[in-house]
Amino acid sequence: MQTTEELATAIDSWIKGLTKLHGRIARHFARAEPRQHALTYLKGLLSPLERKNGWQIAEWGGNQTPDSLQRLLIIGQMGCQFGTR
Repeated sequence: MQTTEELATAIDSWIKGLTKLHGRIARHFARAEPRQHALTYLKGLLSPLERKNGWQIAEWGGNQTPDSLQRLLIIGQMGCQFGTR
């Protein structure tokens, strides 16, 4: 079992890693809103949510509907499909 200090260090490491990952992908978004939605989605995937679907992640992230997260995923899929990203 981890000590409180070890757990704090592990959490800090995860936060730094997530921030670094977000920094790497943020340049692919022209506007701040999609960048924020991407970060919310990543945090949701790493969260302790029991079910990790659009509705659950959206509500966990403070959104009323999953529309913004779904739009993020659809646009990203279309960009990859058409070679725009």
